[in-house]
Amino acid sequence: MSRPTHKILVVDFDGTLCTTGWPHAGKRLWIHKFITMYIKYKHKQGWLITISTMRNTSKHLEVVYDFINKYNLPITKVNENRDADIIHFGESRKIGGNIVIDDRNMGFIGWLLRCVDRNYQKRRWQHE
Repeated sequence: MSRPTHKILVVDFDGTLCTTGWPHAGKRLWIHKFITMYIKYKHKQGWLITISTMRNTSKHLEVVYDFINKYNLPITKVNENRDADIIHFGESRKIGGNIVIDDRNMGFIGWLLRCVDRNYQKRRWQHE
């Protein structure tokens, strides 16, 4: 059986597409808007886009789907692998992808997301 050929971009939700605002969607700062533009760019190149999030109840996933619709994001799946990958690899909790963007990643983008979100949270707490 051959391996599926589509490239997949996996993107975390909280802290990556918006600041962490559990249980609601957080604010969208410049870095989150940049990631949204990157998602749309990759989709135009033929990539499949998957949201991987720890939100797992219908109530909390509704926030994700509302966000996807509000910002017109071309998302293929949320918290699940493509059918072809499931056939090839079997069922897995891990979402497979060629590129993964997550605020907890090691590397420049993950570090930048953590810094921006941490600074946003500090400013928010100072005003409450």
